[in-house]
Amino acid sequence: MNVYMNTNIIRLRDICIDYEFEVFNGFYLCPLDGLEEMFNGCGPDWMPEFFRDKLSAYLKFFEPAFLEHDFSFECSDRTRTGFQAANKRLYRNCKKLIAARYSWWLNPILKTRRYLQARAIYKACSNFGWSAWLD
Repeated sequence: MNVYMNTNIIRLRDICIDYEFEVFNGFYLCPLDGLEEMFNGCGPDWMPEFFRDKLSAYLKFFEPAFLEHDFSFECSDRTRTGFQAANKRLYRNCKKLIAARYSWWLNPILKTRRYLQARAIYKACSNFGWSAWLD
């Protein structure tokens, strides 16, 4: 058991709880080791780890939403409806992070940038994630 990773998973799961994320059934009941196995950061498994690590670091702000999204992918029914639901849930959870961490009057430029990033994440998953969903 990787204590650091489990500590990070606990932190991310706690953020999901604190910000009242929408989650796939069983997310909060999943053992930490199970979540750790499923979590790969940002990007599909077929993406080289070097690029996925760079992308994950760039989008670290959204890491709690990626944890729930990876769980959704792993536990999905592999249908188009499930795929779309997971991506929409990811987008809504990204927006919850932004709303919780940025007030409307504090740095509106950065807040707008985060919303644009969230939209780009949603579009990328929706347009390019189907093959990963089926694996």
